[in-house]
Amino acid sequence: MDEATFDYKRMLEEFEKYEKPDRDLFSPVMRGRMDQDLFAWETSMTDPSQHSDSRFRYLVHAVWPKHSSSRLVQTIAILEKVRAGAIEIQDSIDLLEHPERIVDKPIISTSLIDRDHLATWAPGGYILRVPVDNVLQTASSDCGTDFMGFNGDALQRLYDERDRLGIAHPDAVLDQTSPRVYNEIVVAGTGKTGKKVEIVGVFVKTSLDGRPVDRELSEELSEIAYRNRWPQVRLRVDEKPDTRRPSDFGKYREPIYCGDFFKDYDGEITITK
Repeated sequence: MDEATFDYKRMLEEFEKYEKPDRDLFSPVMRGRMDQDLFAWETSMTDPSQHSDSRFRYLVHAVWPKHSSSRLVQTIAILEKVRAGAIEIQDSIDLLEHPERIVDKPIISTSLIDRDHLATWAPGGYILRVPVDNVLQTASSDCGTDFMGFNGDALQRLYDERDRLGIAHPDAVLDQTSPRVYNEIVVAGTGKTGKKVEIVGVFVKTSLDGRPVDRELSEELSEIAYRNRWPQVRLRVDEKPDTRRPSDFGKYREPIYCGDFFKDYDGEITITK
């Protein structure tokens, strides 16, 4: 037992000696040569108005509707960090209400998708046009970026790492991404050169028979797309369709617990002891 404990501690000590590039061997973060054609992050993306089910490539930012359990868990996580004093409450941007404010987000979590890689954090969201200057980090799966406690210093560190270690080519990201796991591409809403991310369309996932995976989200995004004259791309995936009635939206069939917070049926969040 003691020998095993000692070996474990020694392993951690050795791990702590690695430089950052070596540590990346243990994480999904992917680096690349700075002399490669990184403009492929701009030139290889599909125009959503010319969508073809057989061949496409998009950089997307997935979103959940307000009353979803995933949005609730996010809110709970933020409240826990605020209560612990780890972060201060910052301006929260709801992109379903104000999609034009995407340029105000310091960093945005996106995923690179194509016909063979359809996994995303949520079953719908925005298709983006991203200048290569705004691409900060590339990873073959979720790399755990702390968006809640993000500040200007953290943004500069991402730029410093990108300039020093590079980012991966989009082809390499897709090659290393499992079809069942979403990759993560971290981008800046407005880059340090002043270039801005732009929403150029919306995407919605449907079951194989064409019914939305999340009907509430599908309806919200369809309305947003109509209002902004954006093309809407429907991606067929092997998932069950949403069978809720419209009157069920925003309701939970059972309580959801996370840490010290409790979500009850009437939509209120309370702290429990």
